[in-house]
Amino acid sequence: MRYPKEGMRIYFVRHATTDANQIGFFPSNDNPLNEQGIKEAEAVARRLESIPLEKIISSTLPRALQTAEAIRALKDIPLETNAAWREIERPSELVGKTRTDETAQSILRDIWSNLSDASWRHSDEENFPEFKHRVYEALLHLQDEAAQTILIVTHSIVLRMVFSLALFGEQVTPEMFIKIFHGIAKDHTGISILECNDGAWKILVWNDQRHIEGIQ
Repeated sequence: MRYPKEGMRIYFVRHATTDANQIGFFPSNDNPLNEQGIKEAEAVARRLESIPLEKIISSTLPRALQTAEAIRALKDIPLETNAAWREIERPSELVGKTRTDETAQSILRDIWSNLSDASWRHSDEENFPEFKHRVYEALLHLQDEAAQTILIVTHSIVLRMVFSLALFGEQVTPEMFIKIFHGIAKDHTGISILECNDGAWKILVWNDQRHIEGIQ
């Protein structure tokens, strides 16, 4: 795996809470922040206000962009969107279904059980090789950035893939990813930090949520 410039530091923030997150259903791509999420976004913005960020890159999905805009409101730095940082595309049949719905559970079981088959897909979702390649390429393209300290506002499953690639590079297998997916937390507005040192990504911080303690 190629790496960005030596010393480059990337801050990652998962978007704030939406109704889909709070109620527990699979969101559409246009799902916005709810009242709780707006409070969380404002809290993480205050937390990051003193960090010398040079640029913000956000997923194109509204829940991420709203979070990024709240952070940008307290910082006079560029904000751009990049679809490479959007959440994994799930089967469209899942949208609007609760996570406990029997049909949804059956679809997810099929996806997880076939994750190692690069030719398999349930319907119109993004499969594992496609998703891994997208996030891998997004990380690679950071080397083209002039800025050394960047904030990326993205999504839960993307961040788990970032973690996987930081640890294992291109060698990440579906089996490795499944263990990481189920083994690490990535909560709303949790802050994670990666830094490029000695030709490799170092994970400095993962899922720091101190800024939302006490928010109701």
